[in-house]
Amino acid sequence: MRWIDLILNLVGLAFWLSWRASLHPVKTLGAGTLVSNLKPVETPATARWLNPACLVLLVFGRPLLYGQLAPWTESSAAWNPGPVTVAFRDDIAGRLTFFSILSFIWALLIWQAGVTLFSRLARLSDRAANLRWFQELGALPARWPLGIVLLIPTLAASALWAVLAPPFASRGMIPALHGAAGLGTQSLLIGVSVWMPSRWLVASLLLVRFAHDYVYLGDHPLWSWIRLATSPLIRPLSFLPVRIGRLDFTPVLVAGLVVATGVGMDVVIRRFFLFTTG
Repeated sequence: MRWIDLILNLVGLAFWLSWRASLHPVKTLGAGTLVSNLKPVETPATARWLNPACLVLLVFGRPLLYGQLAPWTESSAAWNPGPVTVAFRDDIAGRLTFFSILSFIWALLIWQAGVTLFSRLARLSDRAANLRWFQELGALPARWPLGIVLLIPTLAASALWAVLAPPFASRGMIPALHGAAGLGTQSLLIGVSVWMPSRWLVASLLLVRFAHDYVYLGDHPLWSWIRLATSPLIRPLSFLPVRIGRLDFTPVLVAGLVVATGVGMDVVIRRFFLFTTG
């Protein structure tokens, strides 16, 4: 069930991004920028209503699929925002529908956090870079102060948990809350957790960077953006003796460190969360 929900959330994100792109008319980009090398593609007028319609159909239609698949997969629909798992009964249509909406909202928060992080890393490498492409993908403007960029996804995820945790606890879906202090701590931990899946994006980009350094993958501007975003992570460890001939394995090493750090953070967040449930 978890993998099916993940795949459908990715499909929903594709509809969401296509809809966002259809709302903005194609503009002529300045010469000499990486994005100016992209050929503008006219968006059909039907995309302005077809993509959101498909998204709504997906979000409100897949609970029917989940209800049918639950007995076969022997698993229930479950929302996992990080240190806690909230299971939803598959025999109550309203709860499955709420799970579907909640799951997509959380996927949207994770996507925005990941793309914003990618955009911010690229900004650190080249402050003059045109980052409009990332904003079209949902990233927060890279010229905003770092504190605001980090705070918005964190506060959004924290607020989501602060609103949902009390009714979840009253229905026995999560352990009982221990006052406002416990709820506040849990909300903060959930807010931090929204950034944790980004480690897989960053690690993947580092591996793509490693492959692109030695295998020609074309001249798409995306490869230049990946180099910009990964350079701040690679540069501090470039002195390590991890070269074999012409191969520099620093990106691979950094990818491993990013994943390991994320796993360690998951353990720490989970232990603190368990402490709040006492």
